[in-house]
Amino acid sequence: RGEEPQGSLPFWQPPSGRYLNYGRMVNTRAAEAGLRFRPLAVTAKETLDWHRTRPLGQQGRLRVGMSRAREAQLLQEWRDRG
Repeated sequence: RGEEPQGSLPFWQPPSGRYLNYGRMVNTRAAEAGLRFRPLAVTAKETLDWHRTRPLGQQGRLRVGMSRAREAQLLQEWRDRG
């Protein structure tokens, strides 16, 4: 439908072709050296807290991916396929 990974679907990568192992890595050595994982909720909250410290003009410019109208259109096409 014209949507591309790293384009209008920035966080989606098809698990095939050049994207087969996209984003996969082994973190065993890092964990053994002391790497610790924070809860996702903490990361999300602190990221939002940081975002709210940015100038108001920058806070509203977090546009990435397709428009809501395009997303609705694609979802409807997907539902209609039977």
